[in-house]
Amino acid sequence: MYPFQLDNADHYMGKNGELVQFYVYGSNNIAVWVKSRDLQKELIRQVCKSKSITLSEDLLNYNYCLLQKK
Repeated sequence: MYPFQLDNADHYMGKNGELVQFYVYGSNNIAVWVKSRDLQKELIRQVCKSKSITLSEDLLNYNYCLLQKK
């Protein structure tokens, strides 16, 4: 399914200080670039604010998960 196999799924900190975290999701390993996650969540916050939507932490995480599926 994927073009390569990982032989180490420990979290990785790059020389530039950016962190990639690996998680198991079902039978798949998932990589999350932390800076990307934070930027996406901030975008969700901005959209909700511009639409006068009260944003709870649960709603933020729900929308983030929906965005990740796209």
